[in-house]
Amino acid sequence: MIDANSQFFAILTNVGLAKQANADALGIPWKITDMGLGDANLAGVADPPNPVPSPTQTKLINEWRRRPLNQLKIDPANPAIIIAEQIVPADEGGRWIREIGLYDEAGDLVAVANCAPSYKPLLSQGSGRTQVVRMNFIVSNAGNITLKIDPAVVLASRAYVDAAILEVLPKNKTPGEWTRVKTNDRGVVVSGDNPSTLAEMGITDTYTKTQIEAMIA
Repeated sequence: MIDANSQFFAILTNVGLAKQANADALGIPWKITDMGLGDANLAGVADPPNPVPSPTQTKLINEWRRRPLNQLKIDPANPAIIIAEQIVPADEGGRWIREIGLYDEAGDLVAVANCAPSYKPLLSQGSGRTQVVRMNFIVSNAGNITLKIDPAVVLASRAYVDAAILEVLPKNKTPGEWTRVKTNDRGVVVSGDNPSTLAEMGITDTYTKTQIEAMIA
């Protein structure tokens, strides 16, 4: 993580530290909602210095975009690290990304980071891309930090969708063709078989071959 040679890092602001301490002490959820992106007023500057995050910040130096987070999760390799993610669509940009901020539901800047300069082009400029922006920051207790979003206004990355589908459709089924299947409460097929008799199919309102032959005789 951060050491003496780190050029790019993320920190909780003083407001963020106080809010986390309050959430931990009272056992209440701390809801982080938005991510802001800024260029630190360095657009067009030749060889600009990196902005340095400060715990006293209450806003980014020059924020040009703020939108809801797409994802907020605990780093599986380190439970003290929170990963915040936002997706910037191809039709937004035309600006540099040099600083990142996280805001809670009260609108307070709770975490701030600098990052390696990245130009986010617009499609009208002749180049476009959908860009994922992530911020990793250390907390003392991740248990009370939650994500509050409106699913109708956020995008999902392909990796997130793929992982969600694989979670619903795990690779533990036997492939084949089935005449009878069982589904769960979401309509997902969980098993299948191929009955060969009426009894195995559970059909009771018909005659068996033996019964028909007896009636003919």
